[in-house]
Amino acid sequence: MLNKMINILAPTNTPNEVEQLIKAGADELYCGVISKDWNKSYTNIGSVNRREFKVSNLRSFDELRQVVKIAHSYNVPVFFTMNAFYSRRQFELVLKEAKEAINCNIDAVVVADINLLLKLEKIKNEIDLHMSSGATIFNSRTAKFYQDLGVQRIILPRHLTLTEMKEISKTKKIDMEVFIMNTRCMNIDGFCTYQHGVNEVKNANLGNLMKKIHL
Repeated sequence: MLNKMINILAPTNTPNEVEQLIKAGADELYCGVISKDWNKSYTNIGSVNRREFKVSNLRSFDELRQVVKIAHSYNVPVFFTMNAFYSRRQFELVLKEAKEAINCNIDAVVVADINLLLKLEKIKNEIDLHMSSGATIFNSRTAKFYQDLGVQRIILPRHLTLTEMKEISKTKKIDMEVFIMNTRCMNIDGFCTYQHGVNEVKNANLGNLMKKIHL
């Protein structure tokens, strides 16, 4: 039997499955959005949350608002993923979409980019900040560093051992999140630059596409 202090967090990519996930046992939900504005500027491959496949994300902030409304009716929190690393050019749109997500009444933003973390700490309302597995938190000092910057939860890299997790858990008064890993990817999230989802962009010139993503 699970300890009562343990919550089950599940992803969602459509409002239609929120109620089903909650009834199946999800205590928390997380999701992302690839908006039309983002897709037009950077494509889904240059995803705002490191999930390049379109099926991995909600299609709009209207859908996010629906997800939050349904989840909150069951007292289930919703966390919004913005856990990529961004260029200076991207930041105007990143902050615009972060504010739009906050206006949808999300409960937390999941981030990896320390610059975004610092900016959100200044503009956030009644939401928490969660540090992504992409932030590569390998020890308790790193966890404490992010905690001092205003983070309420750290998401541990998928490849840590139980012994390493136990050591990091010594960081006081901060929630920890771990994956139940169901893939065999050997890459570490925060260091991997592999591009997924290229086949979802029609008529794309790969060289020009990569320039568009990283500008």
